[in-house]
Amino acid sequence: MRNRTTAALLAFFLGAFGGQYFYLGRVGAGVASLLFCWTLIPSFIALYHFIKFLTMSDEAFNLQYNREYLAALNNNQLAAAMQHVAYQHSAPVVAPATMTRTTQAPVVAPPTSLTDELERLFSLKEKGALTEEEYLVRKAKLLA
Repeated sequence: MRNRTTAALLAFFLGAFGGQYFYLGRVGAGVASLLFCWTLIPSFIALYHFIKFLTMSDEAFNLQYNREYLAALNNNQLAAAMQHVAYQHSAPVVAPATMTRTTQAPVVAPPTSLTDELERLFSLKEKGALTEEEYLVRKAKLLA
């Protein structure tokens, strides 16, 4: 499992040479950083990554960079993790002033449609969070 803090430190100290890329398994981007380190562009990108890694939650980091974490999750846990990360990046919801506290059951979010789930799986595959095989297996489960 890759660590968010380690990635941030590598981005800060070795980012000009692509240290964070090699650590995160993105060898191509690391080699490109090595080739262009004399331009200082990788240094500015590394500064961006340093700030990004420090402000990112552990769960969001694991979803994006740790395939072992994704493989250990079942479908329900994966959906909950994705919703949690999406909730963290959205604006807070403010209840209208007319609402009062009651003892009613909490409102459950409507189930997502099949197309939404397929789009979510495809985006995970495109980001590299899912392999082609994992994508096909989960797609087959949804379509079954």
